[in-house]
Amino acid sequence: MNNPLSNLKLDYWYHVLIVLGALFLLTSLTVSLEGVDNNTVQVLSLACILIGIGEWVNHPILTEIVPPSRSVPSGGELISHPRNNSIVGILFDSIGLFILALGLYLLFL
Repeated sequence: MNNPLSNLKLDYWYHVLIVLGALFLLTSLTVSLEGVDNNTVQVLSLACILIGIGEWVNHPILTEIVPPSRSVPSGGELISHPRNNSIVGILFDSIGLFILALGLYLLFL
C-alpha cells in the first residue's frame, strides 16, 4: 500500500501553509488540546488555509517557451509563479486575515 502523502509536493510557502492549517485543523477536531481552546486553534487553522488558498490563486503558473539563443543554445521552457492579484485571491486573503485577527483576539482574550 502506497503512502498517499508521498506525492505531495510542497514547493512554495503557501502550499506549506495550507497543509499545516489542515493538519492543525484535523488535530484540533479530533484531540483535546491542553493550554489552548480547540475552537481557537480551529479558527486560526481555518485562517491559515484561507490565506494559503488566496496566495495560491494569486500566484498562477506562468510557462514561457525560450527560443534558442547564444546563452541558451537548445532553447527551453521557463516556468515561474509570479504574483498576479485576482479578485478571488484577494477575497480569500481578506477573509483569511479577518479570521486570523478574530483567532488572535480569541487567543489573547
